[in-house]
Amino acid sequence: MGSQVAKVFGGELFRGSIVDVDEDEGDGTVLYHIEYEDEDQEDLSSKDCADAIKLHRQIENGEIDEWTIGDE
Repeated sequence: MGSQVAKVFGGELFRGSIVDVDEDEGDGTVLYHIEYEDEDQEDLSSKDCADAIKLHRQIENGEIDEWTIGDE
């Protein structure tokens, strides 16, 4: 928990963090509860969460210019 994430919605970049992790006891599915800076929230699968963490790191490391996201 606490890892920073970034995700694109409608061509716009949103940043957030993981605030909770929940595992379904029945099938073992793990969901990561994300809270974004604009106070929106969503649950992400493990793969989607990993992608959101990766995007955040790429932006922070300068590999991706956040101002060009959505301009493609």
